[in-house]
Amino acid sequence: DEECGYAAYAGPCLLDQCGRTIFGDVTFCWPAIPVHPFDTTASSLAIAVHELAHVLGFNEHLFRYFRESDGTPKVTGDPVPWSCSDYLNYEYPDTAGGRSDVDLSAAGLVEVFTERGIGPCTCPMNGTTTMSSAANSSCMVPVAGLYTSPGAVWRTPTCVTKLITPRVLEKAREHFDCPTLNGAELENQDTSACRIVGSHWEARIFLNELMSPVGMYGSLHENFVSEVTLALFEDSGWYLPNYSNADTLIEDMHWGYHQGCSFATEKCVENGVTDFGKFWCTEAGEYSCSLDHTAISACMMN
Repeated sequence: DEECGYAAYAGPCLLDQCGRTIFGDVTFCWPAIPVHPFDTTASSLAIAVHELAHVLGFNEHLFRYFRESDGTPKVTGDPVPWSCSDYLNYEYPDTAGGRSDVDLSAAGLVEVFTERGIGPCTCPMNGTTTMSSAANSSCMVPVAGLYTSPGAVWRTPTCVTKLITPRVLEKAREHFDCPTLNGAELENQDTSACRIVGSHWEARIFLNELMSPVGMYGSLHENFVSEVTLALFEDSGWYLPNYSNADTLIEDMHWGYHQGCSFATEKCVENGVTDFGKFWCTEAGEYSCSLDHTAISACMMN
């Protein structure tokens, strides 16, 4: 179906007694899979591995089941029912709601921050117990024309949300060469509606990492697997990754690698100026070499 919209989607179908996936589903929409003119196999393989990672643990629906190293659950609070049925309203809590969420921040999994002019965010984290569209919560805003036309759907917009689990925090600090980094940022413009926490790394700083949103490759065609992604699987309590299997990264050749704290936490462009010209552009239509020197990049700015 050429109109399916997604290259692929995936999720867990059956969990064991510890919350780990033992059966999952991956669906591919072949006409929608981007074809790179030089290496179609690599692009297709990256999409497949990306989706399998969603099945195995890199999934906001699975974060609540993460375990400590001794096997005890990280999240001990009960799920709270809430509703987000369409672009008209959402309500948290809602005893008749068809969705459920837990306070991931209370378990030391996820936290919301005020950074680069974004925030504060009133989501069901940090002790926030209620939110509703009637109260104009800053957790989610309607995005017009998304999936419905006319109309809008609710998405996680104005939050800087980060995974703060121990190994993820350690590896994120190493990845960006920022010893004070407060977490690994999750995408706040995720690929589904009504999500409070995303299931991808923030593309702004993790572009081309395996678990950035599919299709957001910029001018680079090869995905890389960072130790930050492997750390998430270790912090799940279900897996023990071999970090030597992560890709060897090179500064100024892999997106964001060793670019420091300001790259990871501050605005891309401030008053028309950027400190990271190799990564971010400032003039629409401007052409330059891609970061990996394999193509010509065009600056696309709204």
